[in-house]
Amino acid sequence: MTFLVTGGAGFIGSHVCERLLLEGHRVWMLDDLNDFYDPLIMRQNLSALQALNRPFKFVTGDLTNAHAVNGLFSAVRFD
Repeated sequence: MTFLVTGGAGFIGSHVCERLLLEGHRVWMLDDLNDFYDPLIMRQNLSALQALNRPFKFVTGDLTNAHAVNGLFSAVRFD
């Protein structure tokens, strides 16, 4: 299955992404990497997910940006 995880670079989101990837799913992450949560930690979480060498795509964006979200949904079919 193909999943979209929003806010995936944070603590909870990165663990959700990791679990999905290890279970064999394709994961797309949408995150704007804002400073609400330490950006260094978010970048480390992102690097760790990329290092899993699984079907993972990171998209920089904000969930409140309808144009970015609509573009993602028109480009990718999520389950």
